[in-house]
Amino acid sequence: MKVDEMLNSSLASIVIDDFSRANIFYRYGLDFYCNGQQLLKDVIAEKQLDETELLSDLQRIKNKCFYSATDFKQWPLDLLIDYIVKRHHRMVYNKKDALLALVNKVLDRHKQEHSELVQIRDSLIESIQELGKHFRKEENILFPFIIKLYYAAQNDKTIEPMHCNTVLNPINQMHMEHEHENQRYRHIIALTNNFMPPFDADEDYIELYNELETFILDLFEHIHIENNIIFPQAVELEKKVVV
Repeated sequence: MKVDEMLNSSLASIVIDDFSRANIFYRYGLDFYCNGQQLLKDVIAEKQLDETELLSDLQRIKNKCFYSATDFKQWPLDLLIDYIVKRHHRMVYNKKDALLALVNKVLDRHKQEHSELVQIRDSLIESIQELGKHFRKEENILFPFIIKLYYAAQNDKTIEPMHCNTVLNPINQMHMEHEHENQRYRHIIALTNNFMPPFDADEDYIELYNELETFILDLFEHIHIENNIIFPQAVELEKKVVV
């Protein structure tokens, strides 16, 4: 994607074109996952960013960052859904107890000097509880129907409509839940000063901030893949194969 093309492209499409660019948008605090339909030129103007510097950063990406250059747009829908469930959902299921134990350990030790840890702990608990409900809806309702759409299209068949009339209904619900989590994560990022440990942080404090950032970055990837790749494809497939 050329520079002029980038300026007139959405944040989501720029990341879909090369996922490692998500690292740059994350560093600049740009929401490519929930609100990725904004044009880059409009975001630059709105946030008064240095256009030359941002475009230069996007052109010379360092792949040593969290997000790799994985070309998700080339993956078939069934593989993308498998990745979401086995990578992102499993990550939350596997990490949540240890992460909550760590935040409570740090809170017990530092709550007098750092009262923001209470809000961080409470936000994390709320997020994990809501993610559990969110994942169950995806795994038990939405994803099975999207897989049916995909296989019907692959085999030139038609299928009956979803029990809730259209796939757009659960997708719209997922969009709302993603935005709720996005706001929660943004609050945590602000409370942690962009995951910058305070001057008196011990090893556990530093580890907590590292683990929190990894946890949130992983879920930003989850939201991006669903909002910007899986869901639009599902909507288009429904138009073709549902009778």
